[in-house]
Amino acid sequence: MTKGKDLFQLLLIIIICSFVYFVFLFLFLEIFVGDSTVYSTAAFGSFFGAFFAFLFLRIGDFFIKLYKNKEEHFNGLTLLNRILNKNIFIANNNIFFAGLIIVNLQKGEKPINTLSKFILVDEVVDKIKNLDFFSDVFSLSINLKEQNDNIEMINDFCKGMKSSSIEENDVEKNYRVRVIKCLENFEKIYVNLRDREFINILVKNLLLIKKEKSFIIKIIHFFLGSYLKKVSEIEIEKELPAVKKKWAEIIKNENFSKKIIT
Repeated sequence: MTKGKDLFQLLLIIIICSFVYFVFLFLFLEIFVGDSTVYSTAAFGSFFGAFFAFLFLRIGDFFIKLYKNKEEHFNGLTLLNRILNKNIFIANNNIFFAGLIIVNLQKGEKPINTLSKFILVDEVVDKIKNLDFFSDVFSLSINLKEQNDNIEMINDFCKGMKSSSIEENDVEKNYRVRVIKCLENFEKIYVNLRDREFINILVKNLLLIKKEKSFIIKIIHFFLGSYLKKVSEIEIEKELPAVKKKWAEIIKNENFSKKIIT
């Protein structure tokens, strides 16, 4: 986050300028005034001590705020990790149940299943301090809200059909066909969410969590000019296959269990 680094650089400039100013002031008093102003020298020393006490207090406050921001950022990453894992399962379930609803509608039967809404990441968005990663999480937040609106529409239709006891008219049959097409599109969207968007953000998130763990490393990186870490494309490509393989096995086992139940 550049704001923190700019503030720290400003503090350093103030310290350097103040030090130079008081050194020159002290030399001026010693050369041109000498020992005739004992009280002036004492006053100067008192002021000099008070000023640096105030300055170090401000520096302390700065590092406290810095630590709180880093802690909030790390907590946001860990919370996002849990939400992404849960949303991968939700996406997989929605793919499965969307298929069942399509089959029911194609047979002219009333659907008995509904889709689950995704867990939103609004709580996480404000905690993320990394500007690059913030863009990814913010886009995901908007996408999830749109998908939840679509899910609510489908669920309302399914509930309406289940509670309806009269025969469908032509308008309702046409609406059924449109819903089937929507569900087929939603299946593709959920597959993309599960296999691409969720996984890609999860990989970046895991890499950032690894980089944010040690407070000592945070301080070192801060002074080296990398206050908030970035994830390179090379690191993502290296980590991605392992994460995809892990989730492919989990999803395969879960889908196999569903087939046995149904």
